[in-house]
Amino acid sequence: MSQSNNCTGDKTWRITPYGAKACGGPIGFLPYRTDIDTTCFLQKVYHFTQQQQRFNTRYGIASDCSVPPSPKSVQCNNGKAELVY
Repeated sequence: MSQSNNCTGDKTWRITPYGAKACGGPIGFLPYRTDIDTTCFLQKVYHFTQQQQRFNTRYGIASDCSVPPSPKSVQCNNGKAELVY
């Protein structure tokens, strides 16, 4: 869903964290366009994150506890959104 549109302008993109590491924090970050149904998209990301947290707790999942770096921005490269760190 976040990759369904070509990247033509850096200003039309935002970043959201997704997933849940067992030690806490996100597993990564997703770029998404602001001209999609952002409410629906972010609800799906939130639901995925909540389900992953429940799974981790239920099954005692371990993690490396590393913290992924937070991207600073999104840039377009050959029509694809790339996170800039």
